[in-house]
Amino acid sequence: MRPRSLLPESSPQRSPGPDTDRGRQAPHITIETMAKRLMLAVVGAGIGALAGLLIDYLGAGTPALVAGAAAGALIPQFVLGAPGK
Repeated sequence: MRPRSLLPESSPQRSPGPDTDRGRQAPHITIETMAKRLMLAVVGAGIGALAGLLIDYLGAGTPALVAGAAAGALIPQFVLGAPGK
C-alpha cells in the first residue's frame, strides 16, 4: 500500500494571486541571525550554570546547576521574541 499524498492528484498547482489569501508569511531569517541566537543560548546557559553553581554552593543541591543552565538558555529566547522581529 503506497502512502497517500496530501494533495489530490487531479488538483493543479496554482500560484497565489491577488484573489487568494496567502496568510501570514514567515519572516526571512538568515543563518547569521540564527547563529547569533544559538551563541546567545550557549552563553546564557553558561551564565545560568554559574548562577546555579552559586545556588548549589548555598545548599540547594545539584539540580540547581541544570535549572540555572536551562533558564539561562531559554529565558533570553522568550525575551527576544520570534526570530525576524
